[in-house]
Amino acid sequence: MITSFAELRAATRHYAGRRIIIVAPHSPEILTAAREAQESLGVQCVLVGDRKKISAGQGTAAMEIHDAPQHRRRCRHPLPSSARARAMCS
Repeated sequence: MITSFAELRAATRHYAGRRIIIVAPHSPEILTAAREAQESLGVQCVLVGDRKKISAGQGTAAMEIHDAPQHRRRCRHPLPSSARARAMCS
C-alpha cells in the first residue's frame, strides 16, 4: 500500500515519458491533476474532449489536445497513440 508521495513517485518511476490519455478533462481538478502528473511524473498528457472547455483551464499549453466535443458517445477504437486519437469517437 502506498502511504506517501515519495512511495507514489517510486512506484510510478517507470511511467516517465509515457503518454496518458484523459477523456473529458473539463473540470479544473482534472486539469490540475494532469498538469501535476506531467510535472512530477514526467508523463505526457493527451486531453480528449471539448477544446473550448479544456483550453479555458490553465496550464494546458504543454499538453496535446484533441477536439472531441461529443465525448459522451461510445468510442469505436481504443486510443493507443495520438495519431489514432483524432476523431476516434463518434
